[in-house]
Amino acid sequence: MFQCGYTYYMIGWVRKHHRKIGEISTGLFLWEGLNFLYDFIFYPLALAYWGLVLGGAIVVGLSFIINAFVFWLYEYMAVDWLGAHALRELEDEENKSNLQKLATWLGKKKTTWWEKFMSPLVFVGLLFPIDPVIIAIHYQRQHFSGLGWRDWGIFLIATATANAWWLLKVGLIVEVVLYVSHFVLG
Repeated sequence: MFQCGYTYYMIGWVRKHHRKIGEISTGLFLWEGLNFLYDFIFYPLALAYWGLVLGGAIVVGLSFIINAFVFWLYEYMAVDWLGAHALRELEDEENKSNLQKLATWLGKKKTTWWEKFMSPLVFVGLLFPIDPVIIAIHYQRQHFSGLGWRDWGIFLIATATANAWWLLKVGLIVEVVLYVSHFVLG
């Protein structure tokens, strides 16, 4: 009995939100597909071919250029393909889950000392598994009203932090693979 009611609820919810689901899923799928190719194919190949210094400069430089363009384009097109603006609308809802509370907390102005202390830690922690453009967009206080200095500053810190982490991780793996292949192949 419960299963049937829940199914009808979900069908109604999907019908009501089908346009937003399409925007978010299409945009996120395309962005994450590009990220996968860049992070797992181009990044390690560039480091292996050009070395950690030149290859690192190339991949980090391109990352800043691509991410800055997407960051600006998201704001310019005013299409919420990341669901960040939708999260702002969720702030007014009652009885949010813990994940919903965390997601809406990201873009809010931090007022207490605890929030001001935790915000940079959460920011850096989220950059390990999540793309820096997504984090920078979710940390915006206002969406689709122009990008200010604060927004660009958060974007630059997010992209620099994520690239430093990725360069360290992928660079170490590439160097180990090159060393082992050189040792094995002679």
